[in-house]
Amino acid sequence: MKKMMMIFVLFFTSVLLMSCNRELSPEELLANQYDAYISEDILDETYFDGFINEISNFTIPGMVIVKTTIRDNLGILLQEKEGSGFIYQIYDDSLRVLTSFDVVSTDIPNATLTVQIYDFANRAYTALVLNRNEDLGLAKLIFDTKVSIAKIRKLLFSSYVPLDNEPIMMISNYQQVHNSMLMGLLSHKDEENDFYYVNIPVDQYVKGGAVINMRNQVIGVVVDFTEDQAVILGLHKLREYLGI
Repeated sequence: MKKMMMIFVLFFTSVLLMSCNRELSPEELLANQYDAYISEDILDETYFDGFINEISNFTIPGMVIVKTTIRDNLGILLQEKEGSGFIYQIYDDSLRVLTSFDVVSTDIPNATLTVQIYDFANRAYTALVLNRNEDLGLAKLIFDTKVSIAKIRKLLFSSYVPLDNEPIMMISNYQQVHNSMLMGLLSHKDEENDFYYVNIPVDQYVKGGAVINMRNQVIGVVVDFTEDQAVILGLHKLREYLGI
């Protein structure tokens, strides 16, 4: 009897390990996502406190303000822009930031752009534009710093595409308030073009802001806004652009 029991336990364990190692189907991923949505109810007081604490400790240190100064060939100031961004990659002595294309671009011919980054502690750095993609509305920046001193974090991306009516948080420079946090619901998705729309207030300073889910993971980036809605580029296009 003991021998039969041992065989059964070993068989059950091997099956369990195989199921853990295999890649989940889209249906299983959606089921897991829905379970998390139900079990981690953001309206629950205890979970909400933990959610905010996680944002303070792990998300906000990865947020930045992006300021662009635009001058002509004589150095005369033509335009200033200000928006949001977040750190998506950290190296030994440099960090990379994702922001909106519009924040670090201009239609003025022969203009010179100077970009500065302000981290969560309001420390200023000069940044370089690595890439601008007008079609996606995104741009990559790089700036140098000693990460061990700065204690800056990078934001992680979600494995799940958000559900309709899922609670989300937008962290940005809204109304030029550093690390402004606005909560709302994902009202609907344009799956063909990979855009999300949310019912939260917006202005020009939210461009480049991070939109996170209940697990403090990035689900999108604000690339534009309509009269009353943020236009958010979704996970598929973000992963494609960043190569992750």
